[in-house]
Amino acid sequence: MRIHPIAFCLGVSVTPSFALTAQAGYDVTVLQNVGGQGFNIAAGINAFGQTAGSSQTATAAGTGWDAVLWSPLGKATVLQDAGGGGWSLANAINNAGWSVGYSLTTSGGSDAVLWSPLGKATVLQDAGRQGNSFASAINAAGQSVGYSGTASGGLDAVLWSRSGKATVLQDAGGQGSSQPYAINAFGQSVGYSSTPTGSDAVLWLRSGKATVLQDAGGQGNSAAYAINASGWSVGDSYTNAAQTLSDAVLWSPSGKATVLQDVGGQGASFVGGSINAFGWSVGVSYTNAAQTLGDAVLWSPSGKATVLQDVGGQGFSQSLTINDLGWSVGSSLTTSGGSDAVLWSPSGKATDLGALLGPGWSDTNAYGLNDSGDILGDGFYNGGFYSFVLTPDGVHSWALASVSAASFSKSAVPEPSTWAMMALGFVGLGLVGHRQSRKVSESKCGERRELSAVVGARRPSSTHGAGNRARRTAHV
Repeated sequence: MRIHPIAFCLGVSVTPSFALTAQAGYDVTVLQNVGGQGFNIAAGINAFGQTAGSSQTATAAGTGWDAVLWSPLGKATVLQDAGGGGWSLANAINNAGWSVGYSLTTSGGSDAVLWSPLGKATVLQDAGRQGNSFASAINAAGQSVGYSGTASGGLDAVLWSRSGKATVLQDAGGQGSSQPYAINAFGQSVGYSSTPTGSDAVLWLRSGKATVLQDAGGQGNSAAYAINASGWSVGDSYTNAAQTLSDAVLWSPSGKATVLQDVGGQGASFVGGSINAFGWSVGVSYTNAAQTLGDAVLWSPSGKATVLQDVGGQGFSQSLTINDLGWSVGSSLTTSGGSDAVLWSPSGKATDLGALLGPGWSDTNAYGLNDSGDILGDGFYNGGFYSFVLTPDGVHSWALASVSAASFSKSAVPEPSTWAMMALGFVGLGLVGHRQSRKVSESKCGERRELSAVVGARRPSSTHGAGNRARRTAHV
């Protein structure tokens, strides 16, 4: 479904000495609801505006879900239900239109699945042989990561080839439970391994070998959620025994930690689950002890924070995804108690996308952004809950003029030996589960959380979600 274009002005700086104000418009595409239940959720957007996710369906047994691939125009292709249980969810998509997720089986378990752009399913090898596998992220080569349940009740972290063959990733924590959240172009992945006292953030090579990332918080409980093509990753480390405070962290490929600046001053900062090719990341820093107020933050590779504009005026904003040009998206709480989707420039200036969408939409959030400026989000609309894509109307290079390349490269983290890898190209990371917010959302955005819980309720019992921080239940 196509809706009228939205027009607004963007002030973009081409160089420090030259400013350009461009008139740009957005087309709004509501992603087709193939299930007929007025509820769809997209998980990620690729470089060409394709999205993947799920639409709710009605089945003889009650509620089901179809995994779906949407074209840039919002047209849906229902992906094959490999498990036959009437319940499939797509969690991530690559630039070639391949997607991954899982399908429930008739026996009550789940199959990790790779779907082709035409919707054909390949069931990924169940390394744990317990009929409980889940795929969370995919790279440009079609490699994917996720987990398989084991006979002991734990989780094996798994890397799958495009053909579906599994490589079990090293259990660095030695407790038989590991889970990867993201994979880069070279088959490196990050996540966590459980330890006797908590968890270690881990970087895995394509071979499966693990590097434990430095525990910056000193409490033995860290996890990494995103990785770029040169092997830099972001996540968080808890800093107190009660696990109520944490540092947002950037890790080098060797595992050395840089604590990202806590601008809120409360000792509680979290990354949004995204890092760009140059080591910039986004997230939130809480500004009160109760962790109900917070600033959306852009962190440089050195760890310095830029507070992003709070358009809602209620003292809470969160940035969830950043592209390679330094633009980011997320949401700000509003006076209505809901949220407005927001686009931030690299300087921190905000565009209230919720307001631009108009009164037909409410409680909107943005969580996907590609380098062409296409924005993925969702909200309540026309009596249902829908995902949307905002596409720049004829100005697909609008972000390219916003920041000079030099402004990134001067402070970029990668060591000289990594630049050759970066030159080979970068892929977008799966933006899965980034919609989930922290404590403030429990009191201010409960309706969206309840809708998300509908999806999570039917996932296998050991599933913590893909790319989110549901493992850290105290903060979700």
